[in-house]
Amino acid sequence: MRRVTIAAALITSGLLAGACGTAHGLGPASAPHGVLTIANAGNSPWTCGFNPFNGSASSLSLGPVYEPLAFVNALRSGKATPWLATSWRWGPENRSLTFTIRKGVTFSDGTPMTADDVAFSFDLIRRHPALDLYGVWSVLSGVRKAGGGRVLMTFKRAAVPYFYYIADDVPVVPRHIWSKITRPAAYADAHPVGTGAFLVSSCTPKDITYTASRRYWRPGEPHVAKVVYPSFEANDPANTMLAAGSSSPMAPRPAVPPPTTSCGSGCTPAPRPRWASPPPPTSSAIATRRPTGCSPPMRPRPAPRPSTSSSPSWSGTCSRPCRSSR
Repeated sequence: MRRVTIAAALITSGLLAGACGTAHGLGPASAPHGVLTIANAGNSPWTCGFNPFNGSASSLSLGPVYEPLAFVNALRSGKATPWLATSWRWGPENRSLTFTIRKGVTFSDGTPMTADDVAFSFDLIRRHPALDLYGVWSVLSGVRKAGGGRVLMTFKRAAVPYFYYIADDVPVVPRHIWSKITRPAAYADAHPVGTGAFLVSSCTPKDITYTASRRYWRPGEPHVAKVVYPSFEANDPANTMLAAGSSSPMAPRPAVPPPTTSCGSGCTPAPRPRWASPPPPTSSAIATRRPTGCSPPMRPRPAPRPSTSSSPSWSGTCSRPCRSSR
């Protein structure tokens, strides 16, 4: 079995809208309840690093703990859903982009999330290029707070093909914490503080435990109270847990075609596989992703840094037809 993302576990266990399957201890109540245990097998124990700017750890934190400005659903032709930003507007010749930042959102430590945190997060990856995993500063020329709870981004050229990477792939981190970190690329972030639906309540080489955040800004979410993510170094222990009915299985990863090098008019940039959570009208869902065509021209990606966490490589899909909650 391969490591998979937590989103796949939630979807295949029926804890989120549009999912299939069941989980122990769940009912119709709106408050978070129930415990989900994910069965997977990898090749190393957890290292308990959750730095969202580390490519080896971001899938464990970007989504459940840290969130982006928008959710871009590659399975729906790149449909963008407002997330930490409530709206955005392109400027003349698509060389500027203004985001209006959502009000009333707090980080898990109770500090309000504002446009200052958004501008800081983008400036952080400018000042530390190793954190710019998708090369957004190859097209950005500036990011600044514009007043009225807005953030203005300017570009070196028309940047519509880069929207996915800018809006969906850059986590918003708390300025009051990350401004004090002198070496952010080496920072493990063992106790991450974000705006997401879950907190990392504990981590050992054998288990990660996520618990629902009582400060989450979407009323009534998340639906599950606790997610336990054990690290199995072989298939047999994971299969034993599955056979006992104590965990949820993951679907295998399909083949993913390599991205192209340029993106023409009307196409959707190929996303990185990771978990995310688009909101349907009445409930929350976390959608899987796979490339849908092409990606914009980007600078060569930096050489991988030493891993700070064993992370899943793909979000998976339901292993049988899904039941929609709508």
